[in-house]
Amino acid sequence: SESTSEPMKKHPPPPCPPKRTYNQPTSKFIGLLEKIISKPKECVLTAGLTKYGKDRSIFSGCTPAVVVKPSSTVEVAEVVKLCSEHTIPITTRGAGSGLEGGAIPLEKGVVLSTENLRKIEVDPVNMYVDVGAGVYKNELNKYLKKKYGLIFGPDPASNPSLGGMVSTSGSGL
Repeated sequence: SESTSEPMKKHPPPPCPPKRTYNQPTSKFIGLLEKIISKPKECVLTAGLTKYGKDRSIFSGCTPAVVVKPSSTVEVAEVVKLCSEHTIPITTRGAGSGLEGGAIPLEKGVVLSTENLRKIEVDPVNMYVDVGAGVYKNELNKYLKKKYGLIFGPDPASNPSLGGMVSTSGSGL
């Protein structure tokens, strides 16, 4: 018997959005960042930033104009808001141990380093841990074992930050 249905019409793919044009961080913008960050002298960097322009992947990017190291989620939110308001590109970075290139800035802008997000709060009754994105896997396991006799199960071969593990779905074997 012959099929009576019409063949499916092919539709062209949707057009790519236009490439966004970003602004460069200015000294005025960096001054605004310094007002957000609680320890601006140590946590708003404008020199020695080469390591923040790469990770362990084969990909290349560019050295950022500024690195910020917020110490709370409130500071993170304010930095992201400020970058958005000024159309400054922002790249989040954990330990920089990734092989995916996710921590590499593609535009000269702000790298938001999660290394100072260090909170570890444990609810042993409900087996729940609230962890800052800058805590490393081995550090968390050491803490959990010493205080509670527990471990964090996922085991990538490296010692990534928990924020990096979450952002790349990196849980190991």
